[in-house]
Amino acid sequence: MNKCPTKILFVGNGPNSNRGCEAIIRGTKEILEKTFNNIECTNIYNVMNNNESYRSDIEDTINHKALPISYKSFSDRIIKTASLRYATLIWDELCLKQILPDIRNSDIVLSVGGDNYSLDYGIPRRFIQLGKFVKKQGKPFVIFGASVGPFDNAGRYKKTIINHLSKEVDQIHVREKLSFDYLVAHGCRNVFLTADPAFLMPTLRPEGLELNENYLTSAIGLNLSPLIMKRIKTDGLDPNSWVRQMVLHIRDQIKRPVVLIYHVTSSHTDDYELLANIKNSLGNDTNDIHLLKEGMSAPELKWVISKLSCFIGSRTHSTIASLSSCVPTVSIAYSLKAWGINEELFGHTEYVLSSENMTIDNLIKTTMKALHEHSIIKSTLSNKMEAVKSKALEAGNHLLSLLSK
Repeated sequence: MNKCPTKILFVGNGPNSNRGCEAIIRGTKEILEKTFNNIECTNIYNVMNNNESYRSDIEDTINHKALPISYKSFSDRIIKTASLRYATLIWDELCLKQILPDIRNSDIVLSVGGDNYSLDYGIPRRFIQLGKFVKKQGKPFVIFGASVGPFDNAGRYKKTIINHLSKEVDQIHVREKLSFDYLVAHGCRNVFLTADPAFLMPTLRPEGLELNENYLTSAIGLNLSPLIMKRIKTDGLDPNSWVRQMVLHIRDQIKRPVVLIYHVTSSHTDDYELLANIKNSLGNDTNDIHLLKEGMSAPELKWVISKLSCFIGSRTHSTIASLSSCVPTVSIAYSLKAWGINEELFGHTEYVLSSENMTIDNLIKTTMKALHEHSIIKSTLSNKMEAVKSKALEAGNHLLSLLSK
């Protein structure tokens, strides 16, 4: 029996106002508790402002610490004394020095952000700098449960990214084969194909839910995000008018209730605010269109999603909540993640729609296809899920192996 706990530090994730970030932490905790006899976990999560905190119900085994990363919390003296070109690097260095005691106190550092090592949000300079900083302290550094790449549009910086991943990261645990194949093709030999930790997150029945379970089983869930709204093409219509038509078409053409489901409520990107505005714009025409109450946790939202007849999701972890519950799922994709996860589960991407090419018509057709193939989808996912969860748990054994060296 271990007398001293294994000290594990999580970095690179966001606050639980992003339920995907919460799901990653909860799933990672499941993996580690099944692997190690005695652990002590600290979660350094990035925030855009100091008002975002972590849920108290998972603080019993994890110590959560906020790390402000926004220039709004950045001392004006840096902007005044540094050129704009170097301001980000200086600020990141200051951020990293704030967590230096936590890094030095850890046995291993896991970068757990999910899609930080992609071009979805620009070149991942901040996360490369983070990895270099950790390795300078002599600590094992692992990218955990991630989608990685492609970096072909990164220009000359592609070489820097690949060099960091192949030589300065001890292990890379990817959640789908597209990432695995890409990294192996670019010379990375430290890659393991696992699964997203969120597949292991349990559900929790929410208290005070206005919709009963029988009603949910007939309904279609819909998650939209501000990010997707910036990417979809609206055929010349005002985006608000277009999405209003989309919601009404789902209800009226498929003839099922629609439940609007948020998954991120951060200050800079708020699904709930978007969905509330959509519902309000419908005026009196809201029969069988419902918006979930605010404040639900990731396990509570997963419980609701698990009861639905079908789910349409733009947030990756909202679709993982659905897929891991064996619910027919239409993924509105803006990156590699959705394509890779669907390919991994189904061997095809017939239930994935590109955000740039999605129309109301092809969304309706794909949703009706998923409903028509409901039994096949549930059977496929049920048969796959044990293997997916086992693959997620294998990540813990890879960490054990690394620490035993």
